Amino acid sequence: MRIDLKDYLTKRHKIPTVKQKKNPGPVITISREFGCDAIPIAEKLATVLSKGGPDWKIISKEILEESSRELQVNQVKMEHAFTPHEKNFVDDMLTGLSIKFDIPDKKVYKTIQEVIYNYAYDGNIIIVGRGGVAITREMQKSLHVRLMAPLEHRLRYISESRKTTLKRAREIVSSQDQRRRLFIQRLRGEVVDDSIFDLILNVVTLSEQQVIDTI
Repeated sequence: MRIDLKDYLTKRHKIPTVKQKKNPGPVITISREFGCDAIPIAEKLATVLSKGGPDWKIISKEILEESSRELQVNQVKMEHAFTPHEKNFVDDMLTGLSIKFDIPDKKVYKTIQEVIYNYAYDGNIIIVGRGGVAITREMQKSLHVRLMAPLEHRLRYISESRKTTLKRAREIVSSQDQRRRLFIQRLRGEVVDDSIFDLILNVVTLSEQQVIDTI
């Protein structure tokens, strides 16, 4: 099940703050190298985890983009929001949101952070994307997964999906990998390496089902 940002923004005043919550989580974050598709895995994982217990939900860059369209946020600004150039994605996203709601960026910044923090602290949430591990790493009931694949596989995937040359695909992959690493470091405020993750899984040598079973 996917989260509904529009519903969250409507009801957020009813949600307790992080400081009021006890024993937060559980939360799973899934990061991935560029060229590895995590959404199908997250959706199937949520279905498996929801059997016989509470529903698990998914929050991701894609979900926030979909929600922004429902909220009629300026899409150009939103697309830029998820490309961390000189600002982090939240700052840029908030610029787009503040156009719609005509409120200060800092207040919207707080709202977007609440989405991530409160869903994580409420628990039973899978966060797909670069920000998840940076935001929830210190939570005790958390598991942080990174999906990877050999460079050759990722180059072929990007070349075929974007209908471009392998040379151009290599440039795209290199740039995006660097941006994703930088994004986590900016959110963490420190240099990070793969030790920030609990599991690193190869989506080429492992089947989708094996990845889900391992998590």
